[in-house]
Amino acid sequence: MPYGGSLLLPLQAFAEDAFPSTLPQEVDERFSTLLQQMLPQFVVDDHPLFVAFLRAFCEYSEQYGNPRAEAVRMNEYIDVDKTLPEFLEYFKSQYLYDFPVELYKDVNEEQVIKNIKNYYGEKGNPRSLDLLFRIIYNTSVEVKFPREQVIVASESGYEQRTSVNTTRFNGDRLLSYVGNKLVQEPDDDRPELGLRATAFVDSIEFREYDGIDYAEVKLRDQFGTFAPNRKILFVNEDNQRLEEEVFGVITTARPQVIGGITQDGQNYNVGDVVIVRDSLQRIIANMKVNDISSTGEIQSLTNANSNKIYFADRTYTFEIQTAGGTGASLEIVGDTSEVLPENLFKTEKSILSANSFLQNNFNYQEFSYVISSDIQLASYAKLVKTLFHPAGSMLLGEYVFRQNFDSAGLTTDFATQPNIPIFAAVIGNYFPYTIATTADLRGDTYGLTFGDYYPTGFDGITAHAATFGNFDASGNAITHDPFDISGIGDIPTGAPVYGDSILSPEFLEEISDGDSTPESRILPGYTVAAFPQVRMVQNDNAASEYYIVARHPNALLGLNQTARSVSSVNKNYKKQTTGNKVDQQVQRVRFTIAANVDGTGAVTTLNVGDTITQNQRESSAARGTIVTIEQVNEPEAPPKGSPVVKGSQPFNQVTVLTVDILNGSFVNTSTRASLLGDRRYSFPVSNQAGVRFYIAGQDGTDTQSISESTTDLTFGNVRIQDFFDRLQVPVYD
Repeated sequence: MPYGGSLLLPLQAFAEDAFPSTLPQEVDERFSTLLQQMLPQFVVDDHPLFVAFLRAFCEYSEQYGNPRAEAVRMNEYIDVDKTLPEFLEYFKSQYLYDFPVELYKDVNEEQVIKNIKNYYGEKGNPRSLDLLFRIIYNTSVEVKFPREQVIVASESGYEQRTSVNTTRFNGDRLLSYVGNKLVQEPDDDRPELGLRATAFVDSIEFREYDGIDYAEVKLRDQFGTFAPNRKILFVNEDNQRLEEEVFGVITTARPQVIGGITQDGQNYNVGDVVIVRDSLQRIIANMKVNDISSTGEIQSLTNANSNKIYFADRTYTFEIQTAGGTGASLEIVGDTSEVLPENLFKTEKSILSANSFLQNNFNYQEFSYVISSDIQLASYAKLVKTLFHPAGSMLLGEYVFRQNFDSAGLTTDFATQPNIPIFAAVIGNYFPYTIATTADLRGDTYGLTFGDYYPTGFDGITAHAATFGNFDASGNAITHDPFDISGIGDIPTGAPVYGDSILSPEFLEEISDGDSTPESRILPGYTVAAFPQVRMVQNDNAASEYYIVARHPNALLGLNQTARSVSSVNKNYKKQTTGNKVDQQVQRVRFTIAANVDGTGAVTTLNVGDTITQNQRESSAARGTIVTIEQVNEPEAPPKGSPVVKGSQPFNQVTVLTVDILNGSFVNTSTRASLLGDRRYSFPVSNQAGVRFYIAGQDGTDTQSISESTTDLTFGNVRIQDFFDRLQVPVYD
């Protein structure tokens, strides 16, 4: 009997038939088949039609879905897997109390009800919140606790790591022993002492110092002390060993003992600086006097600020910078091989230079948490407060944009912003440009002539770079000619020549120019262009081996952008009224200059186009570009009636500059009050060639502002963030 029981046997346990029928079971056979035994015999004998009617009625009531069968199966409906759809809402009201009536459309509600115990068991921690969002929104969340970023005094965990310097007779084979043991055994005449020192190798870096090649071996889990100038063994898990020798290092110095007398001098002070030089008079270490006697005798010195290799057979000299100390003679202490411990922080928590913050009793506090999700906070705040929110805590939301971007046919040179492909250029895409370039080498107008100077890409040979503004007799741009030497054909930057990995196009170019000692080789980072490349103009070949030269940033910043959106990125950016090119707005000023701080001397070595810079106290440096240079009579010079920089000699014929300011503000001599009285500060200005001059006037900014002007946007004027994050890609069908 596959289902139920009988109303006459309500307490009889149900047992599945060992060999159930393969036919549909529609009735409870135990009830209807016993009907004739339950009726009086005369009813059975005298009223067969009535008996047949009762039997049919019982069989009907015992069919699934009818009252008799459903009454028998009632106990099964407490199982959510077997319950009726009509009963599911009661399960939800019991086990999903306060949950939304409608869960996510593809969520199996029966499975949620069966597993909701896991949610309640974890309620209050990030795992339960992630499950809640998956059930309701079909998205994952990240829960952040700002308290983990709050600076707490002395909480930064760190560990000390020492290192030793060894010979490198075994070459690159040493690198395979990273993660294995470094062992120093005892002296041959004292084997009973066991191992002198052991440690695990954390990293190995090959270095060179004063003609000596050595390996800097950083250690962890060290036991014992490694002695200098002795054998040391690198041991791997197969007990294979490489033998090297460990160098001693300069750790500090001490007074010499000559003839039994300590040469510690007298009248020295704590903090006196000691400079150590080698035989070539190169400074190799600095240290300070750490402790003295009552008469100024040197007792000890601090550890050296650097841990250079100590050579016992070399001569070292000492210079003690002291006010009155005399008579001390020092010697190097090189009896250790271990470089001073390096403190390595285990985490970035509570480190000032890391992502740590002061407590502000709002978001950065002990009881706040942040839900990072692609669902708006307003959509889930009430729900989280009801189903998850721990009492006494503060809920904060962080919106994260998640959008799948179809990058078929593109390379990883694309990042994604909402529906906008962003071009993340590599250096090869900008080889032909300079910092001061304003022209778009992939399509710009010189005079009245338009030209694309790199239609086939750039091969990396600077000597073959195209010059903007050069046209042939037919008015066509003289484009870049890819490299071809000795009939080899075109060879891109970073590609090996003749299959030789050390030969490059630059190498052959130097040979062809007659250089008998060419130096160029394929260097790390010089590789062929990735495939496919991003096209900058319609005719570019995405499969080109040469780097496709990118358009100038001033041509990419304004793509698909309105003038207003461009200005919102940087208030100094201004999109042209026609086309996509972006210019820069600058403030144009005039000021009078002189060669000397006292206002005398003409300045004759400046040129229009020079970039001038003025470094100032407590302010960012001012930088600008010279637009015009004028020689005018002083009454006509700005600012009128201003005193000279220093003294009383008036200007006669003076030099006046008109400058487009790129950063900061140019100032002249300023007077400031201090404890020692008024002090004057003069800030010289210089161009890129080092020509120095001064601005006339005193007490602050003393220039005559003319107007704001619009200039071409150069590479040097593009902010780094804008360069990497806002250069949009021309998209071609």
